[in-house]
Amino acid sequence: MKLEYKVNLFKGNIKMVFICKMMGVILGVSMISRSLMAVSEVEIKVGVEARVKDYLKKHNAAGVAVAVIKYSFNMETPYEKTFCFGHSKRNDKITIKENTQFRIGSLSSSFIAVLLAQAFDEGIIKEEDLVSVYFPKTFFIPQYHDIAMKVVDLATHLSGLPNYPTTPMKYYQAKAKDIESYFRAYKLARKPGVKQEVSALGYGCLAYILSRQAQMSYSNLLTQKILKPLGLKDTHYSLTLSEKNLLATGYRGIGPVTENFIDTDTSFFKPVQGLTSNIEDLKKWLSFFLKVGVTDLD
Repeated sequence: MKLEYKVNLFKGNIKMVFICKMMGVILGVSMISRSLMAVSEVEIKVGVEARVKDYLKKHNAAGVAVAVIKYSFNMETPYEKTFCFGHSKRNDKITIKENTQFRIGSLSSSFIAVLLAQAFDEGIIKEEDLVSVYFPKTFFIPQYHDIAMKVVDLATHLSGLPNYPTTPMKYYQAKAKDIESYFRAYKLARKPGVKQEVSALGYGCLAYILSRQAQMSYSNLLTQKILKPLGLKDTHYSLTLSEKNLLATGYRGIGPVTENFIDTDTSFFKPVQGLTSNIEDLKKWLSFFLKVGVTDLD
């Protein structure tokens, strides 16, 4: 499958350096630059420890998980290593480990981008098609006067849609029917394709389209097309009770944060911001983008 063009298309959404800040618990996936290819493993370890120590102190963070990937251009074995620091739950003094689950927030949308790239390659969805083609006829899609948005506008954050619904609606609880009602009264403030503005709402629409075209739940589509082929067994749409016990607590200052999480599977924004993962799986996810080794998606 030829994803190179499509990955480049979504470069504003797929990051080569992953940083997921959870109000005090940090999940980092770092990439060693080409200029540091000669750095030894000992130097990498010392450098990571120094940077993490400064970060924990500066941000009063509970803990950090870091993955380093050092890939080579001269056929030597790539260096991959994870480092864990601090606690996933402050009060219980539970240390962060390689299997600690983190809410990965907006990194969830990078999976939508790859699923969309696959759909483009397979001809299931076309970039230049109007968004309305893939929604039920009863689902009105906002326009700017008589100018309609295209799928590629959603993918590149050029749709004109806001980041989240601009109503008293709690976005993390919104379902498809709530977005349908919201769209009936919403009018685009500008022409699609003109100005780039990050839109979680737009990527929620893409997840909806992908699920509808595949005629299966987004969770099943994600598992079938990405998680199983890449061996991402610890990246989850939903958590079992035992997996919830591995979930790191988010903090604001010294207090835990318990509100505004997208834990409802039917939430329109669950595919965009509601996935969980651990540092080992995110290391594999980053390796996929860096083409470190061959995967079932190549």
